[in-house]
Amino acid sequence: MKRSLLIIVLAYAAVFLSATGVVVNRLSTSFEIARLNTCDFEVNVSNQTAQVKVTESFTNTSPWRIMPRLYFPLPRGANPNTLRWNYGDQWHQAYIGGVPQGAPGGPTQFPDNFIVYIQLMPVIFDAPDSLESGASIIFELSYVQQLNSNFGSFTLNLKNDYQLMQAAPLARQSLNLNLQSIEQITDFDILDINAQTSFTGNTASATFNLLNQPANNNYRCIWQLQTGNPTSWGLSTMLDEAPDGQAPGFFLYNLTEESIPADSTYALRINLVIDVSGSMTFEDRLTNAKQAAIYVINNLGPNDYFNIILFDHVTHPLWSALRPNTFPNRSQAISFINSYTITSLNGTNLYAGLQQALHQFTPPAQGIKNCVMLLSDGQPNVGVTDTYEIVTRVNSHVATYHIEPYIFCFGVGSEVNYQLLNALAQHHRGLAIFLESAEITTVIPSFYDVMRNPTLQSAIITIGPAGSALEIFPDPVPTIYGGMQYRILGRYTVPQNLAISVDGYHEGDFVSFNYDYQLSAADSTSLGFIPKLWASAKIDKLLIDYYQLSPGSPQAVALRQQIIDLSIDYQVVCIFTSFVIDPPVENDEELNSPLCPIKQLKNYPNPFNPSTTISFEVSSDLYEDAELRIYNVRGQLVYIKKIRLNGKGLYEVRWDGKDLQDRAVSSGLYIYTLRVGDYILHSKMTLSK
Repeated sequence: MKRSLLIIVLAYAAVFLSATGVVVNRLSTSFEIARLNTCDFEVNVSNQTAQVKVTESFTNTSPWRIMPRLYFPLPRGANPNTLRWNYGDQWHQAYIGGVPQGAPGGPTQFPDNFIVYIQLMPVIFDAPDSLESGASIIFELSYVQQLNSNFGSFTLNLKNDYQLMQAAPLARQSLNLNLQSIEQITDFDILDINAQTSFTGNTASATFNLLNQPANNNYRCIWQLQTGNPTSWGLSTMLDEAPDGQAPGFFLYNLTEESIPADSTYALRINLVIDVSGSMTFEDRLTNAKQAAIYVINNLGPNDYFNIILFDHVTHPLWSALRPNTFPNRSQAISFINSYTITSLNGTNLYAGLQQALHQFTPPAQGIKNCVMLLSDGQPNVGVTDTYEIVTRVNSHVATYHIEPYIFCFGVGSEVNYQLLNALAQHHRGLAIFLESAEITTVIPSFYDVMRNPTLQSAIITIGPAGSALEIFPDPVPTIYGGMQYRILGRYTVPQNLAISVDGYHEGDFVSFNYDYQLSAADSTSLGFIPKLWASAKIDKLLIDYYQLSPGSPQAVALRQQIIDLSIDYQVVCIFTSFVIDPPVENDEELNSPLCPIKQLKNYPNPFNPSTTISFEVSSDLYEDAELRIYNVRGQLVYIKKIRLNGKGLYEVRWDGKDLQDRAVSSGLYIYTLRVGDYILHSKMTLSK
C-alpha cells in the first residue's frame, strides 16, 4: 500500500508555533508591559522551509519612563537570523554573543497569562534605550524554520492572538505569505481570518490587513501537497566564504522510501509512558494523548505484552508488570486511561516514569522487541532533573540488565527538553518526534503503524566520490521507517554530482538505497538558510555529546566553547548564547580584558534539601553590593538577596529553599545569577525533597 509522507526532522526537529513578542519594563519589579501598536508578518516558504520576519511596534503608555525588554516566544526548531530595533528613527542591529539569556532586573513575579503566552524558552533581548512616556520602539525579528509534514499536510501557525496580553485594538495587523514547492500544491488556506488566498501548481500566496481591531486571531496556514510515489530532492548553495573559514558549500537532501514487506512479525513488550503533569491540560494535550494511546492499545498484536505508566511528580502505573494483550486487559487499560483526570498542577518527574518502564523489561528473546513510547510536554522538574544524569542512569540500566529497548520520544509543545528526548532516542535506537497537541492523534498512530517494520536498521550514509561531502548530519543515522522523510545536511568544497547511498538491514538482509544529486556552484541568497540549518544540526549533535559529560569536566568545557563559537559564527542562538547589543570581539586580548573580578564556585550540597550554600570568590578590591537572584524553570523570580562586598575574599550565602514570601518552594531545577556591577555569572541547582 502506498503511504503518504510523514517528515521526521532528525537533524533539527520543530514545533510550528510562532508568535508576537511582549515588551516588559525591566526597571520595575512589578509586571508592566508596553502597548502593542502594529504587528506585521512577512513569510516566505520554499520547499518546507519557512523564513519569517515579524515587525512590531510598541508604545510606552505609562506615565514614567521604562527600559524595554523584549520577550519573543520562538517556536521550537526556529533559528533566529537577525534582530533589529528602531528608536528615534534609527535602526540598530543586535548580535549573537556567548552569553546565556537571563539578565537581572524586571518583575519579581510574572502573571499566569504571560507565562502561558510566552512559553518556557523565549528570545529575551534588552534594548539599551530608555523609552519615555508616550515614546515608541520597533522590533524586527527574522528566523528560519523547517516544517514537518503530517501525511502530505502542512501547518504553519503564526500566533497573532494577543488577547492574553492586551484587549486594546492594534492600529494594524498584516500577513503577507508566499509559498513555493517542488511538489504540486493541491489545497491552501488561512483559517480563522478573511485572507485573500490563491494557489496554482507549485505556488501559493496569501495577504491579510486589518486596521484598528484587537489581535484575537492566529494565522493558521494550512496546505496540502500531492502525495503518491515518494520523492527525494535536494537544495544547495556555495558561499563565497563560510563563516568559519571552512568548506563554503552547504547542501540539504530530503529522501523517502516505501516500507518493505515484512516476512516476520515481532512481538512487542511495550510500555506507554505518558506525562500527566499540570501543563498537559493546555490545548487538550491529555485528551489527545489518551486518544493516541487507545489507538495503540486497540492495534496491539496477538502476542504483545503492554502496560500504561502515567507520571506527574510521582508515577501512576496501571499494573506493576507487563500483561498480555487480551480483551479484558485492553478493556481495563482503556478504562484506566479514559477515567484519569488532572486535578492539580503537579510537576514533571520524567525519569521516574521512564525508570519504571525500563524496570519492567527483561532481556528480549528472539522475535521480541522491548519498546517505550514516551510522551511529555515539559522539562523534568521533580526527582532527577539534570539531562546528563538522566541519560547516564538510563544508559547504565540498559547496559547492566541487557534489555535492549527501543525508546521513542514524542515531545509536545515548545517547552520540552529537546536535548534530553533526542539523546534518549538516539542512544536507544528510537526517534524523537516533536509535534503540536493537535498532531498527537494523527502522528503517533501513523508512526505506530510502521514501528513494527523498520525499512532499514543500523543505517549508514555513504556519499561519493570520497571526500565530496563533509560533516554530514544526522550522526548517527537513525532507523529508517517507510513513508517517512529524512533530511541530510552536509558541506562541500567542489560542486559536483553526489552519489548518496543509505545502507542498512531489513530483517537481517542487507538493503541499499541510492540517489544522485548535483551540487550547485552558485551562491543563492534565497538558500541562505541552509548553512544555518547545518550549523543547528551540528550544535544539536554536540549538545547530545555535551550532556553525556560531567558539566565541569575539561571535555565539557571545551565542547561548550565549540558550541558557542559555532553559534556566533553562523549567528544561530543556542542554549549558551543570546542576542547582545555589541558585536563579538575578534581580538583575544580585548576579549579577555578586563578580567572578571568574580569567580562563581559550586553551591553545596547539590542536589540539596532543605538548604544549600552558594559561594563565590572576589579577586578585586570591590566595595559594593553583589546581587543573587534565583529563578524557577518558568522564569519566575523566587528569591533575591544583596551581599555586601568588602574587598577580596571568599563569600558565601545560604538559601533555605524559600521564596520572597518565606514559603517553601517545590522540588525541581532552579537557575541562579550572581551580579557584581556589569558582570553576571549563571549556574543551576536542584532541590530534591
